[in-house]
Amino acid sequence: MALTGAMSAAITGLKAHMDALNVVGNNVANVNTYGYKAGRVTFRESIYSTQSAGAAGTDTMGGTNPRQIGYGTSVGTIDLDMATSSLESTGYGLDVAIQGDGFFLVGPKDLTFANSEELSKLSFSKVGDFRFDADGYLVDGAGNVVYGFLASSGVEDAGTVAADNPSTVLAPIRLPWK
Repeated sequence: MALTGAMSAAITGLKAHMDALNVVGNNVANVNTYGYKAGRVTFRESIYSTQSAGAAGTDTMGGTNPRQIGYGTSVGTIDLDMATSSLESTGYGLDVAIQGDGFFLVGPKDLTFANSEELSKLSFSKVGDFRFDADGYLVDGAGNVVYGFLASSGVEDAGTVAADNPSTVLAPIRLPWK
């Protein structure tokens, strides 16, 4: 039994909408997950078969459009909605949120960044549930150390980098007395 063009188009459409429902289900399942970014599905057309070509118009008569039959649809992209969602106070002083673009850099505390392979061990996070561990490191809820850019030279005041020497170093954030 051969599939007709209409049956093929219907099946590809159903498969694409099944993927879209999976994305919606994932969004619903994670509605209370801190830092979760919802997915969004876009669709794209699949192959078309041209039955007859179009023709250009003349001075006295308009042109004709081509006749095409489509063979369905597919998922074009599954994007993340990176917009800032509503913020809620947790009442805990070290909980923070990023409004707009940006991520927290988190990873193991023993990285030296001697080469680019060390950078690949860091992860990006939108979750800002921070605390200080027993060694004085700022860590997230999963125990990953939070990294930041610290001024290595040219410091005028605490937290201010001199304009003539803005050299910075990526390092774990740690209490100074530990």
